[in-house]
Amino acid sequence: MFDDIGMAIDTYEAGLTIGLQDLFAEHASDLVKEYFATPAAQNLLSLCTFDGELIALPGIASDLVQSPMMFIRKDWLDNLGLGLPETRADVIEIIKAFRDDDPNQDGLKNTYGLGLTGNLVQYVGMLNGFAEMYNGLPFIWYEGDEGLIEFGGVQENAFLALEQLAELYQGGYIDREFITKTETMLNDDIANGKVGLVFAPEWLCWNAIKSSYIVNPQVEWVVLPVFDADGISKTIHSEVYARGYIAINKDFPHPEKIIQMINLYFDTVWGDQGNPEYYFANIQYDNLWHLSPIQFLNPIASNEHETMQGLISGVLNESDVTSIQWATYQIILKRENQETLTPSEYALYMSTKTNAVKSLYFTDVETITSWKLVLRTRTTIGNLQTDTYIQIIRGVTSEPARDAWNSYVSTWHSRGGTALLNEYNQWYSSLDSQE
Repeated sequence: MFDDIGMAIDTYEAGLTIGLQDLFAEHASDLVKEYFATPAAQNLLSLCTFDGELIALPGIASDLVQSPMMFIRKDWLDNLGLGLPETRADVIEIIKAFRDDDPNQDGLKNTYGLGLTGNLVQYVGMLNGFAEMYNGLPFIWYEGDEGLIEFGGVQENAFLALEQLAELYQGGYIDREFITKTETMLNDDIANGKVGLVFAPEWLCWNAIKSSYIVNPQVEWVVLPVFDADGISKTIHSEVYARGYIAINKDFPHPEKIIQMINLYFDTVWGDQGNPEYYFANIQYDNLWHLSPIQFLNPIASNEHETMQGLISGVLNESDVTSIQWATYQIILKRENQETLTPSEYALYMSTKTNAVKSLYFTDVETITSWKLVLRTRTTIGNLQTDTYIQIIRGVTSEPARDAWNSYVSTWHSRGGTALLNEYNQWYSSLDSQE
């Protein structure tokens, strides 16, 4: 299993791994083939196709699993007499209040309004979440209004987000040392009550949010969609995401066994006799699915929100749902009745709230990926983008922020961005001709 598609390509070119096209066609089960026929899977399969040969299988996550949501300390809002936000202006007001107005009521100015890390593409404290309040997609390649591939990292909306972040940084609403923070360090800050608002995927419930409840059982979080100027952001992206890339050693005597392991995983978890609740929503044993040497997340769109709403409204009853769904509903009732939850129960309770958020999201923005894009962006212009973004946020550019942005966009295009866009659009057009 490779973390990076570039490593899979390197080993294949070196003759160390084998092509998987015929192997997959012959040995993959119907359930596995159905999963890999979904649009998200097909997009990532194109990333794993080199010179017409499938060289790796992506461990694909379900749609919206990495899309940003807003996690906010609800108890801090209550302490300050603030309501839930409905627009990005409300969000900015809350970020400032969480620094200026002593939200934890300890008499000290020891909290930050917004969590951010120095690696702007990490998922906890993700820049994409903040930028989508401005309908910006700074690290996303997508199909634009004209049917052509565009890169969000050089669009005006991304600069507007950076401009606002620079103001927050200068005002002390973001940790001055954010550039040195890793995702793990930010998780610790969240757990220890130093950060009141963070953009992150749904699974934050199972690490930092759960940890914060262990530290302080009186903590109360709320999870909300990302808001733009008018309401829920119109540009929430459904990211094409792989947990890793499975390649097969050329010297392995039975390569079909790897495909059969994938079949077994799908049958065990997602098949007709499978038990996804046991592996993915087990209150007693967190993250049980992590024990599998081959891991895939939910291949089908979740309907958990609709199920919980049906139970709450009385349309559904115990006989209509699985035992795990019924147990989850009981946890919701316990929380609503102000009964004490275990940390794992609280994480599951918050997870039900993320399902409600996902049900509100737009998924119009189609993200596009190819192996050429990933490798060439990483090696030619990726560092330029990250360095410029951090300089603008920290206010350390050698010229005014607007001029620094214009210089960055011009340099991005001249260093290969324009050529990459042209090549990428030719590739994207070729996909239509193959249909």
